[in-house]
Amino acid sequence: MKYDIYAQSKILAILMKDNGMLNISQDITSSIEYSSTATEILMKIRFILKKIDMNDKRFSVDEINLIKEILNEINKNLK
Repeated sequence: MKYDIYAQSKILAILMKDNGMLNISQDITSSIEYSSTATEILMKIRFILKKIDMNDKRFSVDEINLIKEILNEINKNLK
């Protein structure tokens, strides 16, 4: 089964919202909803996720793993 970057990114946005990270959540959601092309969406999501400090204790291990997973899949798709 193919990895669904959009679905996983939406899940991450919900997790971020539930964790009080509204800016990140809104940025991810806006990237998906208001971009013109798939490449633009992936580039925006990658930009947002790369800015996240993976050592920030506010993020759970599951959230960090999901961020890494999404970034890995985006990088595969943008090669």
